[in-house]
Amino acid sequence: MNARAHGVPRPRPRRGVAGALLAACLWAPGGAPAQEPPSGPEAVEAITVTGSRIPRKDLEAAAPVTVLSREEIDRSGATSIGQLLRELPSVAGQAQTTQANNGGAGTQQISLRGLGSVRTLVLLNGRRLPPSVDSGAAVPAVDLNTLPTLAIERVEVLKDGASAIYGSDAVAGVVNLITRRNFEGVELNAGYGDTDRGGGSKRELGLVAGGGSETANWMFVGQYTDEEEIEVTDRDWATVPLFVSNGEVIFLGSTAPPWGRYRSFGEADAGRDCNGDGVLEGNCDLTLGPEYGAGFRRFDYFGGDSYNYAPSNYQRQPNERWNASFFGDARLEPLDALGWLEDTQVYLEASYTNRKSQAKLAEVPLAPLAFYAYEAPYAADNAYNPFGTAVPDWSRRMVEDGSRIDDHDEDTLRLLAGLRGEFEGALEGWRWDLSYTRAESERKVNFGRIYDLERVARAVGPTTGSPETGDLRCAADPDGCVPLNVFGRGSVTPEMLAYLTFTTDERLEAEQDIWELNFFHDALFELPAGPLGVALGYQRREESAKDLPDPRMAALGDATTGTTRQPTGGGFEVDSLYLEAVVPMLRGLPLAEELDLELAVRHSDYDTFGSTTDPKFGLKWRPHPDWLLRATRSDAFRSPTVGESFGGAGISFPSLTDPCAGGRMGGKVCLDPRVPDAGFEPISTQIRERRGGNPELDPEQAEIFTLGFVFTPGELSGLSLALDYYEVDIDRSIQGLGPEFILRTCASSGRLCDRIERFADGNVRLRRNRVTNVGGVMLGFAGIEAGWLGGEIDARLGATRTLEFDVIQSGGSVIRNAGWFRDDHGGHFAKWRATLGLDYRRENLRVSWDARFIDEVKEAFVDQFTGEVLQRKMSGRTYHDLQAAYDLELANASATLVLGIDNLFDRDPPFSLDASNDNTDVRTFDTVGRYFYLKVATRF
Repeated sequence: MNARAHGVPRPRPRRGVAGALLAACLWAPGGAPAQEPPSGPEAVEAITVTGSRIPRKDLEAAAPVTVLSREEIDRSGATSIGQLLRELPSVAGQAQTTQANNGGAGTQQISLRGLGSVRTLVLLNGRRLPPSVDSGAAVPAVDLNTLPTLAIERVEVLKDGASAIYGSDAVAGVVNLITRRNFEGVELNAGYGDTDRGGGSKRELGLVAGGGSETANWMFVGQYTDEEEIEVTDRDWATVPLFVSNGEVIFLGSTAPPWGRYRSFGEADAGRDCNGDGVLEGNCDLTLGPEYGAGFRRFDYFGGDSYNYAPSNYQRQPNERWNASFFGDARLEPLDALGWLEDTQVYLEASYTNRKSQAKLAEVPLAPLAFYAYEAPYAADNAYNPFGTAVPDWSRRMVEDGSRIDDHDEDTLRLLAGLRGEFEGALEGWRWDLSYTRAESERKVNFGRIYDLERVARAVGPTTGSPETGDLRCAADPDGCVPLNVFGRGSVTPEMLAYLTFTTDERLEAEQDIWELNFFHDALFELPAGPLGVALGYQRREESAKDLPDPRMAALGDATTGTTRQPTGGGFEVDSLYLEAVVPMLRGLPLAEELDLELAVRHSDYDTFGSTTDPKFGLKWRPHPDWLLRATRSDAFRSPTVGESFGGAGISFPSLTDPCAGGRMGGKVCLDPRVPDAGFEPISTQIRERRGGNPELDPEQAEIFTLGFVFTPGELSGLSLALDYYEVDIDRSIQGLGPEFILRTCASSGRLCDRIERFADGNVRLRRNRVTNVGGVMLGFAGIEAGWLGGEIDARLGATRTLEFDVIQSGGSVIRNAGWFRDDHGGHFAKWRATLGLDYRRENLRVSWDARFIDEVKEAFVDQFTGEVLQRKMSGRTYHDLQAAYDLELANASATLVLGIDNLFDRDPPFSLDASNDNTDVRTFDTVGRYFYLKVATRF
């Protein structure tokens, strides 16, 4: 791979490239009409493949495409297209999934090549789908849960950049979902699946109805899906958070336990005995301990005094979805009668999805100073204070309040209306397509409970009266305030909680409008080697979003335990022109059975950052009927999302370890001058981060190269083999620096320390992590796909090899991801991923076996006691799935029965010391366990 400087804008092609190509196509010499296509049984219908808008009779294009068929969808246990796509070897990284509870929003997204879901474009019938709505600076992408599996005929996955055809986001590739066509009759579907470990059952009901005539077709799809939650307690590998301390794997939980932690009160004095145990301490750090003893003792984080928060969480979120979709087209014969139009059709696509999901997190860790950097000292003259001196830093897990529940209710509506047809007369042979798409999303989020820290400060402040006499009051607010008692088991009463807490109702909205006009000609004029195919068009796209947090939350600002942010909104408009041509160069010559040149260019003008022009060049060479060589070279771009540009700054609380806590990291002194030489005792395992959007962002720019070979021997009909190489180089990538990366970089080099605010003792008060254009990404992949269609027995193989995956950070430092799992920086990048499948068919029976392999990786983690950054191997996994389908012929109907087992040998996910959820990478591995399912489809 050729290296080049990152962060330096490269020269962009001039607008004249598009103009010259456009003129050449529209004003071809003499405007010679194409030859008439063959008629009769020899005629082959022209179709459009993903990655091109030109109808063609040859399915093979210059770019590699993987296809998932309707049969594969039917036989799988997946209840969304996203779950099925995640099993492809070309999918990696950290796209959202319902298996991610903490930080998950119930969506199912896809990340090709591990480049992230925002760099993977998702289409429906070749048209862009709206992204899901998300809060703050969170990055939205298409939620594949909104697409009913029953409506999909096939899924085409283009593993190449395609900005020259589709515009922004098509950097890693394109996922194009193609709906079922010409469906007639009624199909009823039902499915049920369950695990043998508890939790995780799934239920599906569906209806497909359609009909047609010579002039019209329609299809209606209704689908209901209910996915049950999995509790952490249902999976023993997730029930205890595990870390390394002084070289040993031990349980370490939260520093805010139900038995309390009370720090740094009284005057620091090396000769002071805090709790009368004869040990002299400078600063007191006391607890009642999990035994809730008669008196206070020293808090021992490594000795069992931390709190196991894991059992109070979901391992997988529940997810309930309703979808109704309609697809139809009808011929408009009155327009054909005009004389210059032919085969004119009106077409419609309409879909509505309601999704309800829920996250469940551990009880609120009420630690005003340690977790939220809010000063709420326990007053010396508060009647509940047993120490008789103020306690500035105290922590208490509010178990009396129960787990935090985060309810999401999202509606997504998409309407598309269009006209299409052919011209007659002077423009005969040209096809046209005019459409308008309107999409709206609204997510309502209810979060409970949130603690008002202003009220907390009053409740732990000075009091009047006495608990014994029943006249205890807060001195600061005697009429409404309820004093808070955080000392002892069950000490927090419902009245205290009612005063301190509130629930939030927030709303997020997004809108998308797309106007599109396209023209196609698959044989504009005849060249010596064949007809020239052309497509050109114009698109206007408008997107906007609003983030409307709860008014009380916004008014309190940082004085809450929630992820506070201010109301924000924004959007962009973009006008685009594109041109594509397929130029046949040679035909029927020695070593040149076929040689085609594919050209495309797109110019996009944004009202936010300006314009970009992105070309693509492809070559398809068939030196022999059995061999095909293909190559592409393209520029691609990704414009900032609405959230990245305009998202309000919000607070989050990732679980992290500060390497400076031990004073030393890997034998080197921590280079942050604000940290004491001896380090410090961490006051929290969660560190506040403020992250927000940036209206000054520029688009990402990418250079992409692919090279491939396809072998389809004529003497072995049914055998196919494809080898492909993929290389991408992204400049000015839009990213926030990984939260652990900021801490490690500050500790090891002294850089980025200005992004960290610290308390006087060295503990982190806040990290600032605004998204920006910084560094880039360089990666290289090799892939193989092979298949054998043998009649009764079919076989298929797919594999990818990650050759390089380098992320260039601020200052030029490089993170090498190939062969690594980095939970805070991109996810899981195994060097090898593979799938292998066998199908057996005999009369009405079909049996399938599929295996998925994910290679082992390395991971880095921090020793919680010493602060050293260590490495280990995280093991890989091989999963086996088994399915059987049987077709039944009934009176006036037919039916298909499917039985399946996913994860046949019940493999647990591999253990990780770098994962922030459940001791494993929940976005890559199967966390459900052995899963049995039954599906029935009846057609009338």
